Amino acid sequence: MIRFTNDENVAYTRYLYNYIEVRQSLFICLLNQNIEESLYWAYELYYSGYKLQTCEFILDTYLLLYKEDNMNYENKLIADAREIESDLQFFKEKF
Repeated sequence: MIRFTNDENVAYTRYLYNYIEVRQSLFICLLNQNIEESLYWAYELYYSGYKLQTCEFILDTYLLLYKEDNMNYENKLIADAREIESDLQFFKEKF
C-alpha cells in the first residue's frame, strides 16, 4: 500500500516540483554538462522565488567543482549574487 505523508516542511516550485529534487536535478545536469536542462532547472528555482538560493547554489557548485579550471567566473558569480541580494533587501524594505 502506498503511504502518503503530510509533511509541512516540503517546499514546491512554481510548477509544483519538489524544491530539493529540482536542486538535485540542476546539480546532475551541471555535472553532465547539459546546458539546456541546467538552464531549465535553474530558471525553475529562480522564478519560483528562490532567487538568492539559486545564485548561492550555483556559486557553491562552481567553487566546489569548476573553480580550479575556470578561475575567471568567480567575481561575476559573486557580483550577481550580491546584486540579487541587494534587490531583494530593497523590496523587503519598501513593502
